[in-house]
Order: sequence, then C-alpha cells, then structure tokens
Amino acid sequence: MRSFEKVSYSENLRKLQEFRDWLIQHRIPTAKSRFESIIINMEDINEHYETHLLNELIKDKGNVHLWYTLMESSAYITVYEMVKSLEDHRIPKRAIRNALEGPFLPMDENSGDKNVNPRNHLFELELAGKLYKKNLKIVGFEDVQFIFDNYYFHVQCKRLFSKKNISHNIISAHKQLSTDIRTTNSRGIRFWCKIFTRLKIAALSPEYQAAIPIILVINSTSKGTD
Repeated sequence: MRSFEKVSYSENLRKLQEFRDWLIQHRIPTAKSRFESIIINMEDINEHYETHLLNELIKDKGNVHLWYTLMESSAYITVYEMVKSLEDHRIPKRAIRNALEGPFLPMDENSGDKNVNPRNHLFELELAGKLYKKNLKIVGFEDVQFIFDNYYFHVQCKRLFSKKNISHNIISAHKQLSTDIRTTNSRGIRFWCKIFTRLKIAALSPEYQAAIPIILVINSTSKGTD
C-alpha cells in the first residue's frame, strides 16, 4: 500500500517563510500578495493547532480559505524547492512574481480575464517543480518544457473553469502543441488540472474524446539533444 508523506503545519510555515526570504533576496516583492496572505493564514493555522483551537479558526476564516491555504502552500513550497537550486539566470522571475498575486480564491477569478494568470503561472511552476524533483531537466517554464530520455517535451497546461470551456481548451492545446512539436522535433503533453471520468469523456463529441486522457503524449519521429 502506498504511503503519503506527512508534513507538519510548522514545517510548511517554515518553508514558506524561507521562500519569502529567498524572494526578497531576489528582489521579488511579496507585500499585500496572495502569497503573503497564505503565510499569514499558515501562521494562524499553526498557532491554533498548537493551542488546540483549530475549530475557532475554522469558524473565523471558514473551511474554504483554510483549505486553499494548505493546498497552495504546498504548491509554493514545491516551486521554492526547485528555484532555490537554480542558477540565477535560469530562475523564471517574471512567472514567479506573477504567481504570487491574484484573487485568493479561484471562484473570484473571471475566465478570460487577466486575474486568472497568477494561478495559471503557479500551476505551471508547480508542475515544473514536480518534474524537477524527479530529476528531469527543465529547459523552459512557459507551459513547461523538459528533457526525458533525450526527447524534448512541450507541455500545455490547462486549468478548466467550467464544462463550457473544455472543448476550447482541448482545441487550443492541440493547436499549440502541433506547432511546437512540428517546429522543434519534440513531443507534446497536455496536462489538465482536473481528473476526467469516463462519463465526462463520453459526454464530449468524438473529435475531442481521444484528447482527454490526463497526460497524452504525441510522438514525433526525431529525438532532441541535451
């Protein structure tokens, strides 16, 4: 049976604070950002946990805010554990700066509006961090590019806001990947932020169904070089 890694609230808070120090050192401001709000919430969670008063905090801030605090603190930590070991010229500072901002809750985002971009960047950076943790060479942070077994991979990351935009995202990802792999002799992956069930797949028209598996690899005939 697979076991899950256990991380304490205090440990997560310590890593977030380390990340904030790292950001300041690299002249990336955090004041009044979503990231700063998450640190404040994590301080509250840790304090109330240690004093056995978590129920009071839940009443005060609500489960939704606390749940997103915990979930996205994990995402930021994944990013931090990657970027802290990168050479300065390879650090995606613009993407990181953007990923710190945005509405605190996804339900306050507006599809098609610029306020979705910060969480989009965090989604991409977190994926890059997970791949980096598995010792894959990350060569690009715009929708993520990496090398595996001497193949270049381009990843199209899509956050799905509603059933209405599934088809649009599939077409958009397919077109972009087709261009990328045609011009770079690489391979493509579509990466979705939600899990599809067979029922949901069946509800789509046939032209989209083949594109739905969570990770879809499009083969090209040529290998990339490291």
